[in-house]
Amino acid sequence: MRQTDDNLYTVIFVPHSERPVSSWRLRTLHLQILVLVLTVFFVGLIMMAHHNSRLAAHMRELEELREVNQEQRQLIRSLAEETGLLREQMLLLEELERQLREMTDILPPELRGRGPGSSLSGEPAALAATIASMRPQTSTWTPPAGGNVVSLAPIAQARDTAVRMTELRTVAEDRQDTFEQFRKSIAAAQAQDAARPSGWPAYGHLTSRFGYRNSPWGMGWEFHAGVDIAARRGTPIVATAEGMVVFAGWLGLFGNTVIIEHGYGYRTLYGHNDKNAVTMGERVTRGQIIAYIGTTGRSTGPHVHYEVHVHGQQVNPAPFLRGQ
Repeated sequence: MRQTDDNLYTVIFVPHSERPVSSWRLRTLHLQILVLVLTVFFVGLIMMAHHNSRLAAHMRELEELREVNQEQRQLIRSLAEETGLLREQMLLLEELERQLREMTDILPPELRGRGPGSSLSGEPAALAATIASMRPQTSTWTPPAGGNVVSLAPIAQARDTAVRMTELRTVAEDRQDTFEQFRKSIAAAQAQDAARPSGWPAYGHLTSRFGYRNSPWGMGWEFHAGVDIAARRGTPIVATAEGMVVFAGWLGLFGNTVIIEHGYGYRTLYGHNDKNAVTMGERVTRGQIIAYIGTTGRSTGPHVHYEVHVHGQQVNPAPFLRGQ
């Protein structure tokens, strides 16, 4: 480049080929404008590259947010399902507890001191903290330091809540199993108690006990397989336990007789009745009138001959009269 004067510059281009040499003459103002244009161009390229880099970073963050939002929506649906199942478990527990309280006032040690409808009110403090942690948070969320708008804290909290809800539902299921087993045990005990003869079959006075006795017919000793309860003719005779009538009719020396099968190996016999008030195959309850005192069959006067059989063996009715 060769200077000709203070305001004029000549730029000469010498090609490597045999083409002629070319030259441009530029004034100082034109050269300054060219330098300014090139500077602006390169600065613009740098700014565009930086902008594209930031845009790419924002796009990556946006994609991460989309993935986080999708996972959060899935977790929210999962939590909603868990909440519904847990609510059903709680309702079932309350219903089971209500049934237990109706069946008996006796509860296992871990359930004592609870009010109705508080199936899980006595759970350890950890469960109370778990339930409290599931309540909606009212604090305002702020972006983490560093300017990154993508935070995994909410998703981690949602995961932790889902795990604890699953644990709580497991506890509820275990408690449900405990309630169900306890309910079955109570039902079985009550059924057995209902099947066990208890009390007197009629109001009267005991005239003959169980065991060997002098024959009322003057023929020495004989074994008396039950007890005799004397009362006025027509006095009601009641079933001493619930069960099914397996015989109602005339039974030889016992005259008009009712036999009731109670289950669990218990059977009772009521003989010498004036008339029977039930029929074979009928289901009876404890205290229900089944016959009336008479003196049918081989009898010395109005009374009921009462027997208790346990697993096919005749036993002394005295403990059953006392309700033992």
